[in-house]
Amino acid sequence: MNLRNIPILSILLYITISSCQPATQGLTERHEGKRDNFTEVSHVVSIDDNLPEIHAVTALYVIGDTLLFRDAMSRELVFTAYDIKRDTVIGQFGKFGNGPGEIANFGAVFYDPKTQNLYGANANQGKIVGFHLPEAIPNPDYDAFEKCKMDFQNGNNAITSPYFIDDTTVICSVYVPDKETRGLISRIGKLNLTDSRVDIIDSTKAIAKSRCRIAVSPEKNVVFSVDDKHDLIKIFNTEGKPLSYIYGPDYEADPPRGKRFFSDLLISGNKMLATYSGESTKNSNKNIMIFDLDGNYLKTLRFPYSINSFVYHPGTDRLYLNTDGEIQFGYLNLQETLDGQATTHLKNVKNDKMEIEEPTVTDKNDKDNATTPNQGFNSNSSSGILTLMDAITHYPTPVDTLNIGAYQYSDKGAKYAYSIAVRNDTKTDTVYIDSIILPDNSFLKAEPKMDRLKPGVLTTIWLWCDKPLPRQNYTITVKYKDDKYPSQKLQLKLHPSGAQLYEDYHSKGHY
Repeated sequence: MNLRNIPILSILLYITISSCQPATQGLTERHEGKRDNFTEVSHVVSIDDNLPEIHAVTALYVIGDTLLFRDAMSRELVFTAYDIKRDTVIGQFGKFGNGPGEIANFGAVFYDPKTQNLYGANANQGKIVGFHLPEAIPNPDYDAFEKCKMDFQNGNNAITSPYFIDDTTVICSVYVPDKETRGLISRIGKLNLTDSRVDIIDSTKAIAKSRCRIAVSPEKNVVFSVDDKHDLIKIFNTEGKPLSYIYGPDYEADPPRGKRFFSDLLISGNKMLATYSGESTKNSNKNIMIFDLDGNYLKTLRFPYSINSFVYHPGTDRLYLNTDGEIQFGYLNLQETLDGQATTHLKNVKNDKMEIEEPTVTDKNDKDNATTPNQGFNSNSSSGILTLMDAITHYPTPVDTLNIGAYQYSDKGAKYAYSIAVRNDTKTDTVYIDSIILPDNSFLKAEPKMDRLKPGVLTTIWLWCDKPLPRQNYTITVKYKDDKYPSQKLQLKLHPSGAQLYEDYHSKGHY
């Protein structure tokens, strides 16, 4: 899995820059003291064994319930798509090369949710190109299409961390030459996809050596900017007006050569998260700092290894990470980690045999707290303690009959697997699955990912087979260890291809 110590390719993008005069009226500045509220993070749930070989430093993106990996060093297919709800790869796309429909030296990736198009800068060809995800994900032969050409007139400038608002407004960080500091510095810019123009909307005073990444919250009308070369956070509104400069405890106007501070960042709800180094050594982004949207420091998550990139999935409250540690790709539950209440710890990451430590709940407590099935939930599935959940949707949705498709899987002595999402729909009752009765000889085996389900927990039942089954209805029966729960029938509609089912659903505008 790990192909490490690969240099990161720089992504140059040629753009037209419009100049602005400095205007800092209304800007507030403050200096921050110690940032010493630490939570040590030593356990991350690995997904490495569910992935193909991907190079060491890979960019991550979350699009709905899909996790995208952009492997800049791949010389075949650049993107790998991973279904978060099903914990499985659903496709690869993005042919590497300099020919028609291919990409190379590709970066500055952003997403248009209305058209479901993923865009990025194909710097070798001087273009912004796109992929229509419902078509691209299941099709490794998909050709990227040209969105717009780029203007090469004003030298070598690069954009990073773009955020799509509409075709005329993509907010981004822009590297521009600065006469005062005699070097490239970062500004907040706006890319217009209709005419390839980039306007600088940040008009604050230049800061020498500034190299910034941004994150945008259009709901809050906020743009965060963090600096790789300075212990500095800048906050703007989405029109580029500066609101705040927050100088960290290690801020220096002329910092030591080679020292790094902030790298990647994202906005999650009412918090901003940023990876932080504070060192001059390579691979030293071992901290994720948490701030509120006014820039006030809250907490630091400290890791024993460097974080190369990270993204947040709101549906599961998971923070997905690409690390420099033994686990290359994995996740942690964000709020549980921030609260110091995380109880899930990785013990064994070999193959599919992942062991989970959980708090012990005695049988006595289970019975004392027993409730009637489905209490407190809006269940649409057949009567019983488990509810079928459609995980292809943006958020898991209760259903009476679950549509699921087969995915290739080379384990358990089988070639294919169906993944059935179920949820314990009680508020206080823990239940235990004893066995799963299959309808005929079509399946080799059935296995729940967890046989002990706490209240409200969503898990997976796997059905293994040698080949995809015909498109028809099936019924499986779940038997429970506790006699007070009658056996429950789950209604399924199987499809030959999970990837095709996924494409059919999302091509109808559900993403």
